[in-house]
Amino acid sequence: MLSNGLIRLWENPEVTQLNKLPGRASFENYPTVTLAKARRRNPWKIDLDGEWDFFSAPDIVTGLGIACEASEKTQWTKITVPGHPEFQGHGKPHYTNVQMPFPEEPPRVPDHNPTGIFRRTVKIPGNWKSRRIVLHFGSAESLLAVWVNGEAVGMSKGSRLPAEFDITALACAGREMEITALVAKWSDSNFIEDQDMWWLSGLPRSVALFAMPRTHIADVNLRPVFNGKVVELEAEVRVAEFRETFDVQADCAEEELVRAARTSLALDELVSLKNLGSLAYYHMGSGCPELEDVISSVILGNSLLTARGIPVAGEYEVKNVQAMKILDTFGVGGSFTEYYAMDFADDVVLMGHDGPGHIAIASSKTKVRPLGVYHGKVGNGLSVEMSVKHGPVTLLSVVEDRDGSIFFLVAEGESVPGPILEIGNTNSRYRFPTGARAFVNSWNSHGPAHHCAVGVGHIRSKLAKLAALLNIRIETVC
Repeated sequence: MLSNGLIRLWENPEVTQLNKLPGRASFENYPTVTLAKARRRNPWKIDLDGEWDFFSAPDIVTGLGIACEASEKTQWTKITVPGHPEFQGHGKPHYTNVQMPFPEEPPRVPDHNPTGIFRRTVKIPGNWKSRRIVLHFGSAESLLAVWVNGEAVGMSKGSRLPAEFDITALACAGREMEITALVAKWSDSNFIEDQDMWWLSGLPRSVALFAMPRTHIADVNLRPVFNGKVVELEAEVRVAEFRETFDVQADCAEEELVRAARTSLALDELVSLKNLGSLAYYHMGSGCPELEDVISSVILGNSLLTARGIPVAGEYEVKNVQAMKILDTFGVGGSFTEYYAMDFADDVVLMGHDGPGHIAIASSKTKVRPLGVYHGKVGNGLSVEMSVKHGPVTLLSVVEDRDGSIFFLVAEGESVPGPILEIGNTNSRYRFPTGARAFVNSWNSHGPAHHCAVGVGHIRSKLAKLAALLNIRIETVC
């Protein structure tokens, strides 16, 4: 993993990690709000701090041999984690101010490179089955390589940065597994760390295992965006884009279009900053004027993002935004929707939402209308009104089962003409081969969330192939 005989990754600044999960804010996922507030023992965490087996090697090559092929003759000692080996009888700490601790030029480091091999076993609880298992290292000085049950997992550089690895495929619920960590004192990353410091090694921060649900909060980011600081010229250009893209109704106030343009620009910046491929949002409705301003001006920007292949789902429907992404990737749209009425006389189900809409699958140019209330929430502003093109459609829901696994729920039907509610929402009439009553009963029997994604065309066969590739099941209603 670290060397193929030609490329020594500890001396390769172009490679800073292998298979490491993206960096994130420091927090834990708890199963309940009560446990999270009390900071009590987390049933989805195993603390790996304490005594580990330890072997001190003089260099990385020797350390790799021990890490990969330790034998009964390997003379292991014990070491406490978190902690520095230098304070536990292995080497000495030393301090430098402005000079490097060795004469080699970047990116080379000394061949004599104190390397510690840390090893311990842990039993995975039986109730962690079907959960995502993440191995967390609070830090490692300075290069970390990890194996589980002898299988290479990944590598990380950066002495004081956490490193996390997804080991779900290697962890078996109810069984023990062996964790091995190689930590080398010197690597190319030392050249950007040298500043008035003590040189130490080892695992100086906590190590833990986490069991995440398949759908979980992966990161939290707080970044204030002040609409008033957006350049007015940019807002004017975005308003012009609105008028070109949408059928802006005459009763839409210019100041509301400008407000929506500012929020749209801020959304674009957020997507660019975080490299987002999809986005879900939620707002309680009242209590924060700034958030009320955002939520009541967000629909037009969300609709533009959705049309660009970055779907946006309201009500924090994380699973549904992935259904939207899947349909969009297949080139059939993927609009946010829910059923809200049934026409028994015409045997159709009326489905829609307050936005955003996927304008690429609209039956005509999407209208922009002013609203006084947003889907029962506090606020006002502009929203979009559209119907899905008439013809065959596919509904897709990504459903979480009771054991935490996910599956696809699919139905094929037809978007048909007829009266809809012209209230500034995305509204369409859908007919299903089983009939409206049977469709609603069968769909709900699988326990989906009340939102789903709709795309044009019948693509159940493609979704079945995707489910097979992802090794998840697919349920077909009609």
